Amino acid sequence: MKFKKGIIYNPTGKGGFGENPQNRSDGYWSKETSISYQYQFLIRLGVKEFKDWIDKNPENKRTVAQELAYKAVVSARKDLAYLKEVTDRTEGKAVQRNEMSGSLDVGVDEVPEELKKAVHDALIKNITKKPVSRKSR
Repeated sequence: MKFKKGIIYNPTGKGGFGENPQNRSDGYWSKETSISYQYQFLIRLGVKEFKDWIDKNPENKRTVAQELAYKAVVSARKDLAYLKEVTDRTEGKAVQRNEMSGSLDVGVDEVPEELKKAVHDALIKNITKKPVSRKSR
């Protein structure tokens, strides 16, 4: 939609969340209910505290995020792949540096005449949208 100068498209000033309350955040989300927050919390507990955490937080009191994070941390203690996953999600992926060495010289000193003609014809055809006639060259 193109806006025109002088036209007021929303004269009443209503719209957005006022007319669409389903799009409004009523504060249901909090960082404490996110999986990443629970990862961070659980991996910073002492070993004894971690082992006692599950008993102190019965299933009917835990959030799904807490349950998922707890199971992932338990698995990470036994399995290297889980450990990498939890560490990547809590600490961020490790920086990987790539270095290239060598030369960009591909060893071609001269472009064959046939290739020059083919490239020329393709460019002309693309620009003019007409096939290139060899007789006109």
